[in-house]
Amino acid sequence: MVDAGLLRRDHRAMSIDGKWHIAINSPLGKQEATAHFESDGERLGGKVDAGNGRVNDILDGVVDGDHLTFKVPMSTMPITLAFDVTRDGDTLAGKAAAGAFGKVKVSGHRL
Repeated sequence: MVDAGLLRRDHRAMSIDGKWHIAINSPLGKQEATAHFESDGERLGGKVDAGNGRVNDILDGVVDGDHLTFKVPMSTMPITLAFDVTRDGDTLAGKAAAGAFGKVKVSGHRL
């Protein structure tokens, strides 16, 4: 007999899909957001909610194993963040290119 709870945990561990807390260490201080990732094969989409009443689409997202790249246009300033992160189970870490601000550290965990 197969434990359905175990299957759900295994699926979550394999898939990036779902809600994630994202922290960005920017020159303006720590910025936090909630990402809602949706994958379809190697394609990554979804939305990012920065908690300021604005929700931005995830663009040009690619999943390659545990490596993720995606872009998020910022609605508060004319910058598109280009993320390059690696997932390790229910956590992720990497960098985001932030235009004139350079590259900033990014971390996150599944909610």
